[in-house]
Amino acid sequence: MAKRGENIYKRKDGRCEGRYVIGKNADNRTRFGYVYAASYAEVKARLTERKAAQLPRVKECASRRSEAFGEWLERWLRQDIQPVVRQSTFNNYRNLARHLYHEIGAIPLDRLRLEELQEMLGRFRACCLARSTRAGLLRMLKSCLRAAVESGMIAENPARKLRLEAEDAAEQRVLTPAEQARLQRTLFAQGDLAAMIGLYMGLRVGEVCGLRWEDIDWEEGTLRVCQTVQRCAASGKDGTFLMIGAPKTTSARRMVPVPSFLLERLRALPGADGTRFIFARNGRAAEPRTLQRRLEGSLQRAGIRGAHFHTLRHTFATRLLELGADIKTISVLLGHSSPKITLELYAHTTLEQRRRAMRILEAAAIAEAAVCNKPSTPSPGNAKPLSVGRF
Repeated sequence: MAKRGENIYKRKDGRCEGRYVIGKNADNRTRFGYVYAASYAEVKARLTERKAAQLPRVKECASRRSEAFGEWLERWLRQDIQPVVRQSTFNNYRNLARHLYHEIGAIPLDRLRLEELQEMLGRFRACCLARSTRAGLLRMLKSCLRAAVESGMIAENPARKLRLEAEDAAEQRVLTPAEQARLQRTLFAQGDLAAMIGLYMGLRVGEVCGLRWEDIDWEEGTLRVCQTVQRCAASGKDGTFLMIGAPKTTSARRMVPVPSFLLERLRALPGADGTRFIFARNGRAAEPRTLQRRLEGSLQRAGIRGAHFHTLRHTFATRLLELGADIKTISVLLGHSSPKITLELYAHTTLEQRRRAMRILEAAAIAEAAVCNKPSTPSPGNAKPLSVGRF
């Protein structure tokens, strides 16, 4: 049976097909060679021969073009990544790359070893980088070095067997019902409609900033989420700019019903002055950091700690689950591509939910104990029935 990473597949005609890298074409796309045979073992043997025949050329190319990892990382980002991703996604790659530049940027590609890469991940963990950040760095490192192998820069990928250490996932912050009630009173008093939309419709802060008046269907009472706002680093120069674009996935473009109390407050906003965005600032889309800072003040006044704008989204999903909404509906409202994502990331159980579950179990146990302790009618001539102790 083929193992992961071997590139050996079973064809529909019954034969086995093996694939191996032979270089890059003019468009910088990977070129592959193929071998075919009747059995897996024969294909594997032929692949080993082809790869062995290529090895001297690969090593010669690597020794001739060996360069520092940081130089190759920069070239890979510009040639392979930037042309195929959005600017905001490329900026995320850039931010992650800073950690790799600092740690191993000066080391030649052919000098990188698994042991020192594992030590680097240990240092990332020691300096309290979040696990999600470390996972992103590991994916980037593996992809970058895999591209170096395909380009003939190195003979094998030293990060291929690199793994993150197992650890417990961090518990996501969710507002308790009491906290939510305090925050709601504060938001109503402050007139912070943007945060109310995050709390009662589950929108991300960038999605709230991108809302336009034309996205509201007043008759149907719905809101169309079709763009997001994000502050990005300017390419090739200092400074940042506010980027308005479509959500990453088609699932994130969605129609969300608006609660009636929010619809009334939206109607009361001064939106008839020609302003395009609902939460406009000087005629332009609101800055995400502005909405986040405004919420921070509301959270402080409500006496709530450890929460931020995305906490509202987690709370929205959790409250719906507590009220018995099905997971598929919640997933669609959040704009997830799969209910599995919703369950893994947003389906939090609160202490009150756990108490309610235990009360249900306790009531069932008491009822069962009452049945067990009820004396049965003895039959004539039988011994006295056994006494069953309390549950």
